[in-house]
Amino acid sequence: MPLYGHELSPTITAVEARLTFAVSFNKGFIRARCAAQQKLEEPERVLVGFELVERGVPRDHYPVFKDGKEVGIVSTGMFSPTTDRYLGMAFVPRDLAAIARRLRS
Repeated sequence: MPLYGHELSPTITAVEARLTFAVSFNKGFIRARCAAQQKLEEPERVLVGFELVERGVPRDHYPVFKDGKEVGIVSTGMFSPTTDRYLGMAFVPRDLAAIARRLRS
């Protein structure tokens, strides 16, 4: 579940958070035109879910790395007792948002 201040905020749009299914672009809400334009152009960064391959809890604002270069930031992280895994969400460049892509936190 997206948390305000983590996955949504005045600086994080519903398009970046991949929540466009919950947005009606023709209802005239504040910034509707901006969001519609961003959806058409595709945002530079997007929200992705991830699983840690090692034990540890990813925390808000931890950096995310690809090939030694910082490429994003963790928005939320937690241990999932249901799946017995360490999971999180992070904002990364759109081109790094592929399934099974290896990143480092």
